[in-house]
Amino acid sequence: MCTQEEGLKVVAARGRLMEQLPEAGEMVAVLAAEAKVQEAVAPYAQSVSVAAVNGPEETVVSGRAAQVEQVVSKLKEQGVDCRKLKTTHAFHSPLMEPMLEEFEKEAGKVKWKRPEIEVVSNVSGQLAKGEEGQKGEYWKKHIRQPVKYWEGLKGLYEKGYRVFVEVGPKPTLVNVGKRNLPGGEAEWVGSLKQGSNEWQQMLGSVAKLYVKGVGVDWAGFDQDYPRAKVALPTYPFQRERYWVERSRGAAASAVSSAGSRRLLGRRMSSPALKETVFESFVGTRALPFIDDHRVNGTVVLPATVYMEMAQAAAVELFGAGPHTVESLLIHEALVLQDETERALQLVLTPGGEGEFSFQVFSAQGSPAEPQREASWTLHTAGTIRRAEKATSQPKPMSIEGLQSWCAQTVPVTALYENFEARGITYGTTFRGVQRLHVGRGEALGWIQLPEELNSEAVLAPIHPALLDACLQVCGATRLEEKVEAQADVLYLPVGMKRFRIWQSPGAACWSHVSIQPQAAASEKMLTGSVRLLDASGEVCAEIEGLQFRQVSRAALRRSIQV
Repeated sequence: MCTQEEGLKVVAARGRLMEQLPEAGEMVAVLAAEAKVQEAVAPYAQSVSVAAVNGPEETVVSGRAAQVEQVVSKLKEQGVDCRKLKTTHAFHSPLMEPMLEEFEKEAGKVKWKRPEIEVVSNVSGQLAKGEEGQKGEYWKKHIRQPVKYWEGLKGLYEKGYRVFVEVGPKPTLVNVGKRNLPGGEAEWVGSLKQGSNEWQQMLGSVAKLYVKGVGVDWAGFDQDYPRAKVALPTYPFQRERYWVERSRGAAASAVSSAGSRRLLGRRMSSPALKETVFESFVGTRALPFIDDHRVNGTVVLPATVYMEMAQAAAVELFGAGPHTVESLLIHEALVLQDETERALQLVLTPGGEGEFSFQVFSAQGSPAEPQREASWTLHTAGTIRRAEKATSQPKPMSIEGLQSWCAQTVPVTALYENFEARGITYGTTFRGVQRLHVGRGEALGWIQLPEELNSEAVLAPIHPALLDACLQVCGATRLEEKVEAQADVLYLPVGMKRFRIWQSPGAACWSHVSIQPQAAASEKMLTGSVRLLDASGEVCAEIEGLQFRQVSRAALRRSIQV
């Protein structure tokens, strides 16, 4: 519709004029239909507008802060969920009007051209017709009028379009589409994803599109690279990894991929060892799913991996459980640089009858390059205790009863946006929370292991990504905190009193969490409990005395520098 150079001039003019606006305002996402929201906005039409319609029950309001708060208050009285958005200005609201005439002049200077492909207008929600989008007046409307994203998306779907690509720094709009369009027919692709290598993400997105039958200009893609034609197998890659043998000793260090032994690794044997030692190797190659667990953009091994390692060791030493992991304390985060691995050792020392203390250490190394001279870092310590004969499984819990206690339904996106705002980035494989119900000091979430990990459900009695999502539900009890006031603060798990698994939940379960009230606002610790329940309410596992410590993002950034 215009050249890149002219497009950049329009963007610059838009930014300059917005910076000159006298008032920033406020924007709020509302889980209600446009008609209901328009009714609430109507008395404040001079200062508040509907800014966007993203779904059948996803609407955004924007305008002067005081009046927006009044609209939100009215909607909340009707039981409507509302969430403030973190934006620089109140876009698509009356607060934009001082810049409209000047922006129309700037946009009118551009030599707009007829689009070469069909374009859906965000102003009308329909395919652009005639000269729509080719005059300054249109772009003035684009600034002020609501974004009709849902109408445009629905129209494309009804015309048979099934592949949607979002070009931007993180997948936001494709997630809105996933929530609101039916079934799993469509393919949703984001060009970039926060916390992921940009080029690798781009390549992965192109691969998804190609598999879906989208034509790719491979000649254009390859024009900057020297290429050589090679023969490839005609069967699909199985993506199983086999380390090149460096020596018999190195080969013997390879980790068994069967069940939980993949986390625990092999049991080491030496007359010099008084302790029981298991060794494995961790990294985004050995455990690809952990690439989706990032703090301040850096891959950090989830605490749930330590928990599952300790449980696996208890089964190796004592036989079938349910055994108890007690007094687990996390000393230091295990930070993983992209494409590197670390040797991980679980060291168990006998204590009393049916009891071992354990420590988890790491050092630089891989099966092919052990680097035994590297220094070892202590990450976690605790105790495992053999199951007592009198130990009985807790009574089943009523899911309906828990839902009545946790009566407020919260959009899952609010939970992950809250994490994101505080520097914790969960990729697809760690976004297991599907439904969320919140009460006072407690929450209930339905957790589903992402489809791409279903084949790994046997990695442990509870897959670390599933268990991590169960712990994420604790964050739902803090959603009322304003991110702006607490943006530099986050709570991270640092220990627990007791962890016991009664039975494997498989690939899905309920997570019921309760958080003890803080004695004072200045208190830096949160303590709670988590129970994993199957669909019928049977208790699969429980965590007691789970502790979270408040840390600042700056302190965390210093602690995970690599």
